[in-house]
Amino acid sequence: MRRFRLDGRVLVILIVFVAFPLVTMAVERGDVILSGGPVFTPILDGGFSGGDESVDYNDLFKNGWGLGMDGMFALSKVFRVGFGFSASIFRGDSLGGKDITKWWVVPMMVGAEAFPLSAFKETSFGPYVRVDIGTALLSGVQVGNPEGGDKLKLFKTTAAFASDVGAGLEWHFKKKWGCFGEVRYMFSGHPYGGGDVSVHDPESISFLPIRLGITYYY
Repeated sequence: MRRFRLDGRVLVILIVFVAFPLVTMAVERGDVILSGGPVFTPILDGGFSGGDESVDYNDLFKNGWGLGMDGMFALSKVFRVGFGFSASIFRGDSLGGKDITKWWVVPMMVGAEAFPLSAFKETSFGPYVRVDIGTALLSGVQVGNPEGGDKLKLFKTTAAFASDVGAGLEWHFKKKWGCFGEVRYMFSGHPYGGGDVSVHDPESISFLPIRLGITYYY
């Protein structure tokens, strides 16, 4: 699997510079759409070599749960652009019989949505597709020390390149309110070893965030 080593901190700065003018322009025009809700995030693929054996990320961590929010600017009835973030926590399982601490994954991205049916008719139900690019903040992770004492660093905190594609359905049931459900396929660069535990050739990670939530039309 191809690995990305792009420093995500650079992308954080770029997102801020892109998001700020979008927010300013949207507030002035009154075309802001805010949405948010819970996120269920299974890990699909990825792992690393831990000495004599291969270790998959989804063997180290349980499925993640968290919250996500988006702020979009309506360019037209069909297209929206904006930015969003989510924060999911993955409870650690074990490695070599020793417990692993929780893992936080926080994607921050700019993106675009398209509502193809809106080009032909007004409808309260709108299927859409979306694409995003940005960075994912991956928290540090520790594992129990086989010899006792302080825990060992498995991963260090990393800002990695991230992108996703997705599809969903939005229901505009009131003038100012709606709800939505969506599924995304998210790709993130790999975490870096913390130095205390053998982590060789870490692979990029793929997730499947599933989101349900409420939409507010500002």
